Amino acid sequence: MAIYSLQENKNVASVVIPSDSKAQYMKGDVITLYNKSFSVSQGYYTIPPYCIIESKNKERYSVETESVKNSDGNIVESTITIEYTVHKKNVLPKHTGDRAVINYKVSDTAINKLRIFNFNVDTSHATTDEERKEVIISGDAGAKLEFVVKNAAGTIIKRFNNLIIPKSKTGQSQGIIKTNISIPSSTSATTYTVEAFEGENTTFADNTKKLHTINQYATAGVNVSISSTSATSLVVTGTTPVALNGLEIGTDPSATSSITTNWVVSKSGPTKIYAHRQPLMSQVIAYNVNGSSDYTNTLVSANGGTQLYISNSSIVQTSNTAVTLSTTHRISNVGTENVSPVLNLDNFISVKPPSFNAGVSVNVGGTRAIKLDSRFNKVPVSPTFMTGGWSTVSGPSLGSLGSYGAYDGSTPGYVTYSAPSAEEWDGAGAPDATSFTYKVNDGTTDSDTATVTITFIL
Repeated sequence: MAIYSLQENKNVASVVIPSDSKAQYMKGDVITLYNKSFSVSQGYYTIPPYCIIESKNKERYSVETESVKNSDGNIVESTITIEYTVHKKNVLPKHTGDRAVINYKVSDTAINKLRIFNFNVDTSHATTDEERKEVIISGDAGAKLEFVVKNAAGTIIKRFNNLIIPKSKTGQSQGIIKTNISIPSSTSATTYTVEAFEGENTTFADNTKKLHTINQYATAGVNVSISSTSATSLVVTGTTPVALNGLEIGTDPSATSSITTNWVVSKSGPTKIYAHRQPLMSQVIAYNVNGSSDYTNTLVSANGGTQLYISNSSIVQTSNTAVTLSTTHRISNVGTENVSPVLNLDNFISVKPPSFNAGVSVNVGGTRAIKLDSRFNKVPVSPTFMTGGWSTVSGPSLGSLGSYGAYDGSTPGYVTYSAPSAEEWDGAGAPDATSFTYKVNDGTTDSDTATVTITFIL
């Protein structure tokens, strides 16, 4: 049997139905000869697809047609099925010369689809409490669409269907829909997606975002602690006593919470401790790349996007056995997890007294008083703590050092350098500089050895 498909009386296709794979057909068997769907990409059928059987034995055929209509009642899709009842063993229509003609006509004018220009969703983070988010949709008046809200598992929790863009109040051809979606309360961090779908008369304009994600964050906070790996263990007292637990961001992320830590780091017994410098930190210690910091666990990726801002940091050497550390921590960006940075004390607090490399200049044949106390230290340390005094480890190759200032509360840490005479300097090859090394003792412990470089001026 031949199947002819015609459009406006023009032959567009001819298909011969192949034999079934059965070896035999018995009388009365019903065979499906043809099944095909016809649809239009634009417009509609003015004459829906229909089938005419051309045969002397039309009663042996049955034709079924199923149609799909658009919202205006026009047919835009049809499915035609042709079945044949076997009248004689092994005889199919192709052996008899029968044929079927399928005809249809499509509307001359295509339907111009209406457009959705914007599908905007408030995607600012949701807190653990139930919260409403605004949705604003703009487009041509009459445009149809729907959108759904899904949870993290992909389950639809709310569907907004049969939405139609109204005309604006001024009667213009474009309008706006404003509505709200409800984000349910949660005890843990999760996400929701909001996705829009166009109606049958609608298309989305280019670059219209159809899928949005809303993050729901649990209560954010910060846990700050300090650590020491020194062989001489340090005693820390202060805020809670060494950590800030569960600092809440609250329901308004713009009102960022902050808290100030106040710690006293001390050492009991004869060994003393010193802050050699301020702790190093990025102002935002939870950042996206590694940086120079005395904090650990500071990457945003390790803290669910939470960022911790550091300000008003100060460290004071209150005695030679105690250091007071004060820092304000504030959440500057809410993530899904608490920030838990650890401040490493050993990076900047030591049981050794501070000693510093220094550089000075002196005229050939002149003298220079060199001060070696904590003016080179970013954390001032009183020279009165250095009861053991300063001493030379190795002297200069040219010139000479006097005695270090006696521990009398007025000149500790000073040493006078006497430069060589012009003849001595010239006889030594007129070097540019010389140097010496020294150390300081607090009555219990020596500092590291430091170097003072002396540049000659002629």
